[in-house]
Amino acid sequence: NTACGCSKRACDTQTPLPLEPSHYYYSDISPSCGHVSVSARMASKGVTKMMWFRQDLRVHDNGVLRAAAEGAAHLLPVFVFDTRQLGATHRFGFARVAGEAKARFWAESVECLRARLRALGSDLVVRVGIPEEILPELARRCGVQQVVWSQQVGVEEEEASGAVRDALRGVAAVEASTEMWDALTLVHLEDLPFAEVRSELPLTFTQFRKRVEKEWTVRPPLEAPRALPPLPPAVRAVFGSATAGPVGGGPSPGGRGREAGSSCAAEADTEAGAVEVGPLPSVEELLGVSGGWALQCVGRHGARALAEEADEREMQQRIEAECLRVHGGEDEAERRVQQWMWEGDHLRTYKQTRNGMLGTTFSSRLSAWLSHGCISARSVYAHVKQYEAERAQNNDTYWLVFELLWRDYFKLLALRVGRALFLRDGLAGKRPVLGSGAPHPWLQEPDTFRRWATGTTGYPLVDACMREILFTGYMSNRGRQIVASFLVKDLGMDWRLGAEWFESLLIDHCPAANYGNWQYGAGVGVDPRQDRYFLVPKQERVYDADGVFRRFWLPRGALSELCPAKLGGFAPGAGKGGGSFAGGAGAGARGSSASGGGG
Repeated sequence: NTACGCSKRACDTQTPLPLEPSHYYYSDISPSCGHVSVSARMASKGVTKMMWFRQDLRVHDNGVLRAAAEGAAHLLPVFVFDTRQLGATHRFGFARVAGEAKARFWAESVECLRARLRALGSDLVVRVGIPEEILPELARRCGVQQVVWSQQVGVEEEEASGAVRDALRGVAAVEASTEMWDALTLVHLEDLPFAEVRSELPLTFTQFRKRVEKEWTVRPPLEAPRALPPLPPAVRAVFGSATAGPVGGGPSPGGRGREAGSSCAAEADTEAGAVEVGPLPSVEELLGVSGGWALQCVGRHGARALAEEADEREMQQRIEAECLRVHGGEDEAERRVQQWMWEGDHLRTYKQTRNGMLGTTFSSRLSAWLSHGCISARSVYAHVKQYEAERAQNNDTYWLVFELLWRDYFKLLALRVGRALFLRDGLAGKRPVLGSGAPHPWLQEPDTFRRWATGTTGYPLVDACMREILFTGYMSNRGRQIVASFLVKDLGMDWRLGAEWFESLLIDHCPAANYGNWQYGAGVGVDPRQDRYFLVPKQERVYDADGVFRRFWLPRGALSELCPAKLGGFAPGAGKGGGSFAGGAGAGARGSSASGGGG
């Protein structure tokens, strides 16, 4: 092994360094090889360490947590609700946390992590603010010497890591601040058949999958620690497990809004130099407001106001009755796997049912928990392998693994292409051509967009799908493909509008999968075919022939009042109804519940 822990000959990091079999080490990304390079070995005894939790809100299969605990006399686990993730989307100004379902799932996931850490003899310090401002101050006050966190892919995610690393250099006691790839993907970065992911990753999924599946290794998931080192003496866990702050209702102990969350943390840390673990913000505090272009079509409060306009009370009752609302956290993720895969035995027919639209069993629906890191792809894979050994192995069981590979691919693609993932004309930098031969207009018409976003286009299937995401933060894989095709290819709208709207609402939002899938659906991404089109009437006949899905989500009488002729005109023709727009395994991959596309 070289210093980066990589066996690739192309890597120029040549300082030999032995690794333990568990491969727990702290790391940076080497710009030369694109692999994980060891920046420091933190095996010294008696040190105080900090772990910054990000999208890895679990204790099982968390190598970063294991590494943080190893050799530590004290451990300070921290989670920061980054106010930049509570602001507006980059281009059109939608609130990044616009739906109550998204805010609630996020808060519940952090609350569950805190409970699990407490069961291991630790706790979770929670703050609302900017990580590069909060983490150095906590490190200084608690005498932290080493800081570790998991690497996340994406432009903003990588910028946040760099900013934290730079800020920690100003803390005298901190000797090392490093990150680990760990279980971000199903197949570890070191185990891929590419010497340099940033330059060698294929730009089509099929090529990627074939190369990986020729000879691949999926590392077994790690057990949760049996216990964790105590908190640093400066930390005072005054809130207790029963008073950690409300996830559902009224204001948390800090007052109102994001500013209140930050000031709450600051005020809590003033008394006698003590550092409080801090309360969890309420759902209301996490909900953002719209700005910029979004004000023209969805108003300042975006999804919240739209849902209130749409028979909210009756709709919420129906959602609860059908058990369509899911809750965040590692406990719920494990419960879902147990219920869907083992008790319900639904993995046996997964590929056959994954294009369903209504219900809780047609798909694994694991994407939200995967996106927040409440469960790892490796853990899901281990369950699939156990299921195949004990019950059945067929094309259906393989298909869930296939979707996990889609999830991997989009994350690695984001690592390779960077900002190109957000460009209007996509990876090729070329505007697609419509069926008429004219270039795509990429319209940005507020009224047209509002009708699509609010489910009032006049096309029942499209409208039902858009109301589902508005109320639940979820949409099936098939539904995502249909509404994306409709927005881009029937209405001629800019695909980035749809991507940012999904970002604001989806409980399983993952930037790599969401934007990768929207590019895919718009014909400017990694799909070798640019003419995929979903003819809405055909989709209705095939996937909702009895109209049950449409009747569930649309208000009474709506089906007879719709006027679809008022919208459209850009469709490329009859279309073939093929393709896929998902992210299913954990938030947004091209195909299923596991990738992140609702599958």
